[in-house]
Amino acid sequence: MKKFLEAKYEIVFLLVIVSISSLISLADFFGLLNAIPWLSSHIPTITLLFVALALGSLSIAQIKHTEEQFALKEEMGLVLSGELKALMGKSLEQVDANFKKIFESHLKQIAKDFESFVKNHTITFETLNEQAYTVYYRSTLEEYPRATFLGTSWPDSFLWKDPHHRALDDNDRFINQQHGHIKRIFFVESKDLDSKHFRMLLARHFGIGIEVYTVMDVPEPRRRYILVDGKGRIAWQSEFDDRSKLRSAEATTKAKANEYLTFFNELYANRAKKYSPAVKEIKEYFEYFRTVYQDEKDWEQFKKDVLGSSVDDQQLSGEQLRMLARKIWQEEHEHAQVKV
Repeated sequence: MKKFLEAKYEIVFLLVIVSISSLISLADFFGLLNAIPWLSSHIPTITLLFVALALGSLSIAQIKHTEEQFALKEEMGLVLSGELKALMGKSLEQVDANFKKIFESHLKQIAKDFESFVKNHTITFETLNEQAYTVYYRSTLEEYPRATFLGTSWPDSFLWKDPHHRALDDNDRFINQQHGHIKRIFFVESKDLDSKHFRMLLARHFGIGIEVYTVMDVPEPRRRYILVDGKGRIAWQSEFDDRSKLRSAEATTKAKANEYLTFFNELYANRAKKYSPAVKEIKEYFEYFRTVYQDEKDWEQFKKDVLGSSVDDQQLSGEQLRMLARKIWQEEHEHAQVKV
């Protein structure tokens, strides 16, 4: 009732302003105000004053309306959460008693997770295996073509140790078929710089078209292993046992996704160093490929086949290095798939 009366007063106030403004304008139009020189000369100022009053009243009304909408949305969310919880409880009551003996705790956890999913826009996988995570990882990229994804990782992640390079293949399709973009920051320790595995990993990323950065010696408690859409629409965070075995993963949207986005942007702005390979690193990648897959091509012939002409190593541009790295990656991936 109180809100209704407040709205009624605001409407009456606006109608009074409009009516007075209209009467003054009509009186001026017909010359009825000429007998009052002061009023006649201040009509523009008076009109502007009434316009300002009307706009001020409308602004106040709009602010109140917005506040009421937010309050209503929050209230409806609480109501929905309560109704959902009651509905899930009733559903559990209808589960066969024999199932309950064995699976009751599991079913209750499902109900709890679903409530969190709806209310908090978050779903947590406490026992997600690596294969399932890889499937969700692929689906996330597929559902957002042309998006920019920002990620953090480290060289020994299970994603990069797969001999068939499935995660890198997903990245490749996302970038080169779905026209997406990926920026990835690797948490690096001093020992990683001497690791051939890490150098090959960076070369593969470079060949695929992933924008790669490194940050040195970030303490484990300050690290977050994330994949987040550049617009904050969806995000993943993963946790590991000793940075080797996947322990849990969390998918989220809205506020928490934006929190991860902020974490990445601050890390990127303050500590990240862009990876730009030298010729020797791409050449090392080529030699690695030749050794593993027993390819008979030599470096000079390979450069000529890819670039269309002979180019001295010292004259290779960044784009030409990317072309060479991409060709090595494509052939490596093709050989890897044959072995599946």
